[in-house]
Amino acid sequence: MRLKIVDGEAQPLSIYLRLPLYWLWLVREIVTSNITVVKHIWLSPKAISPVVATLPLCQRSDLARVIYANSITITPGTVTLDVDKDTITVHALTRAGLESLQTGEMSQRVSALEK
Repeated sequence: MRLKIVDGEAQPLSIYLRLPLYWLWLVREIVTSNITVVKHIWLSPKAISPVVATLPLCQRSDLARVIYANSITITPGTVTLDVDKDTITVHALTRAGLESLQTGEMSQRVSALEK
C-alpha cells in the first residue's frame, strides 16, 4: 500500500543524475552544428534547402519531451515547431540536418535519461 504523497508530476532523481553527460554530448552537437551552418551560409549558400518534417516521439514523460524539443531548438540549423503527444514537427535548414534527427541519436539519448 502506498501513501501516494508524490503525484505523477514529480520527476525521478535519476534523470537529473544523467543530465550532465547528456549536456556534454549536446554541447558537442551544438558546436558541430554551428560549424556546419556557418559553412553552408558562407561557403555554399545555395546548399541551403529548408525542410519541415514530423518525427515520432518515443519519450514517455513530459520532461523528456521538453528536453528533446529544446535540444532540437538549441542546436543551430534546427527548430522545433510543434510538439504533440506522439509526434514532433521540426524545421531544418538543410536536408542533412533533418536526416541527423531522423537517425534518432538525440531522441535515444533523451529517452535514456528516463531509464
